[in-house]
Amino acid sequence: MTILVYAAGAVIFIWTGNFMTFLMMSTFVGCLSEVAVCIALIVLRKKQPNLERSFKMWGYPVTAILATAITLILVFSVSTQEMISGGFLMLTSVPAYLIFLFTNKKMRTVAAES
Repeated sequence: MTILVYAAGAVIFIWTGNFMTFLMMSTFVGCLSEVAVCIALIVLRKKQPNLERSFKMWGYPVTAILATAITLILVFSVSTQEMISGGFLMLTSVPAYLIFLFTNKKMRTVAAES
């Protein structure tokens, strides 16, 4: 669902000649997601240090902190208008997530009754 919204947005911005705006909004959203992943990794490894690791990160925690800092610099290099537009673009994923939850719950209920 979210992919369709991104695709529709891309087509609209291409037709209007503002594809660079869409590209910057998408970059903002993508970089913000990367920051969340890096921070989540640091928090997880701090809260559960004995948890089995499925992969080893070279140079941890320096590389994770460095990646977060560099990505935050990229996030804040985007204009305020593109940040706001990117925020609205991120909000389009909320209905898709709720629809997924509803359909997944419905499918589990049907499977349990069978």
